Amino acid sequence: MSFGQVQRDAAFTNVNGNQHGVFDKVVAEIAALGTITSDGKAVQVNNIYTVATLPTPAVGNQGLRASVTDGSLVIAASFGLAVVAGGALFTPVFSDGTDWLIG
Repeated sequence: MSFGQVQRDAAFTNVNGNQHGVFDKVVAEIAALGTITSDGKAVQVNNIYTVATLPTPAVGNQGLRASVTDGSLVIAASFGLAVVAGGALFTPVFSDGTDWLIG
């Protein structure tokens, strides 16, 4: 059995650099993190912060995604704008290396 181009028994290195000889073990690790649903589909899991506790944006964290619980701008009208605290909106954000932006 294969998963895409990766054979079930192929060696696999996860993001922590750990080698696994059995692909099933990797799938079990991912499922334990809550990133694979019972039907095998991947789901992204974001860390949740308030705006004040977001990590400092830097070139090294461009593309990181998170969510904030105290956003004050509606996402549909504010995509790509810097996130602002002071509200009660659950808002997805991403780092461009300089700011945390709504999106």
